[in-house]
Amino acid sequence: MQTKIFELTFGWQQEAESYLFSHENKTEEEFNLDINSLLKKYAEDYFQSEWKDVNISNWIRHIIKYIPELGYVPVKPIIKSFFKDYKEYEEDFYNAIGHELHDKMELINKQRRIIN
Repeated sequence: MQTKIFELTFGWQQEAESYLFSHENKTEEEFNLDINSLLKKYAEDYFQSEWKDVNISNWIRHIIKYIPELGYVPVKPIIKSFFKDYKEYEEDFYNAIGHELHDKMELINKQRRIIN
């Protein structure tokens, strides 16, 4: 059976956090049920913890350490990110695509601006 990757994502408005886990046998439905059961199982533990604020995000953060109990393995991805300030973003992207594709992109944008 193929190992599956599961993502637990939570956040508020523009802020989001994601955690990845792998498991060989679980389905998406089982993952959802497992997360719900951990939220319930460790509720009192969370309420007694040192978290400053009792809220949804901290509650989820609290159970992250317990997910491996159910056979899930935390996954640390290798990330290539273009999420930076605009100047760094543009430079990284330009370096990734090269001069020729950058020029083509600029030409297409100019043509589309003329049409619209």
